[in-house]
Amino acid sequence: MTMKQSDVLMPQLVRAEQSLKRALDEVCHADVNAANTGELIPLAEILPIANEAQTEAVSVRRTLRQDAPAEYVERRDDGGLGAQREFDDTRGVRWMVFAVYPSSTRVARSGLRPQFQGGWLAFDSGVETRRLAPIPVDWLELSNEALDEACQRAEVAPTRHPRAG
Repeated sequence: MTMKQSDVLMPQLVRAEQSLKRALDEVCHADVNAANTGELIPLAEILPIANEAQTEAVSVRRTLRQDAPAEYVERRDDGGLGAQREFDDTRGVRWMVFAVYPSSTRVARSGLRPQFQGGWLAFDSGVETRRLAPIPVDWLELSNEALDEACQRAEVAPTRHPRAG
């Protein structure tokens, strides 16, 4: 990827992520119990906007990563996830894999089970999230087949629901 392509794509990614955040904030902060029917109807218009922004953000991120070596890249923008990889499992499902290292504050507040307090390897297909603890030391160097085996051993992560208020 040339520098010029990256210069064009990064602002597009920022716009898509900002649009997604605005739409999700608006939907997630709606008080469904207190809203009247007229206040709920606009939510149906916001959800497709969020979906479109998410699709664009994923597309741009994948385009930016397509020339990355060894199926992983460092995420330098957010300082959070670090290295990540993608692979297709034996059923053809595409998984994004990344290591999660919770802060001590998060551990204390979240009630994480002991095996996950030191971190876990997250597998996200967009439909399902799984987690495996402890994080294999060499997970970045594992073959796709070994990652697929680890994904099959990983437990399905509980669905998180946003807190009210």
